Amino acid sequence: MTKLRLDIENEQLKNSVKNLFSKIDYPLRFNHIKISTSYKTDFIGGEADEDMEIIINPESRILEHNFLFNGYFARFVFMLIDEKEKVNQEIKEKLEVPKLVEFVQNFFADLKAVKYGFKQDMHRFFLEKISKKIYKTESVSKEEYLEFYSYHLIFKKIGEEGEIKSLLELVKVQGLDNLLRELEKLNYPFFLGDENLKKAWVGVFDL
Repeated sequence: MTKLRLDIENEQLKNSVKNLFSKIDYPLRFNHIKISTSYKTDFIGGEADEDMEIIINPESRILEHNFLFNGYFARFVFMLIDEKEKVNQEIKEKLEVPKLVEFVQNFFADLKAVKYGFKQDMHRFFLEKISKKIYKTESVSKEEYLEFYSYHLIFKKIGEEGEIKSLLELVKVQGLDNLLRELEKLNYPFFLGDENLKKAWVGVFDL
């Protein structure tokens, strides 16, 4: 059985982390999981092998926003799980382009978080990120639109598009149709991306 160790002085943060871990409905194939705090990391960092280690900066401004903290934390946990299960490595080998690799790795970590215990937390996280941007006057960049589209795609895959789709319809970004079609094909564990996805990404960003 995996042993969880929390080296966190801040009781509120400690209880939040404990509560988040209690939601995980996915086999944790680690001997030990250690979560501690350090001022040396920007917000959250860590690694995964036989053990999982997560380090949180207790003074990060993100901790002031529960929806954001819960979402980023859940994403990072499943990112480390994917690291141990070699999913991230396979994505890196298939897609090569660093920004695309990061995008697809985040997509599958978010998808797993939604499927395995964090659906409500991730929905709030996605809505918070999208609405804070869309209701400002500045335009949405291609990178931001693709990030928001990935949130829509995740809930589309579980048949619950709802509010995210409605928000996304308020934004129009040109020149993404081919790339969006390729992103629609992403399907863990059967399709983690291919040359067509890479070409579509490179075409959009003129790499």
